[in-house]
Amino acid sequence: MTSKNASLSKEDIRDILSHLEASTAVLDRHAGELTAMELSLKSMIGALKRELISQLKMREKADD
Repeated sequence: MTSKNASLSKEDIRDILSHLEASTAVLDRHAGELTAMELSLKSMIGALKRELISQLKMREKADD
């Protein structure tokens, strides 16, 4: 995600982040232990969220 001409708007990023948060909440509500695949999924969602938050912060700085 290092393209100079970003295709996602800040609003798009916020929308994706809200869906990722909802997905994480589903995993967090799960009763019992998560399987290896579910833990991997939760980790990937976390990585995506961190990257999108970073991109959003960079865009907001650029707008200032």
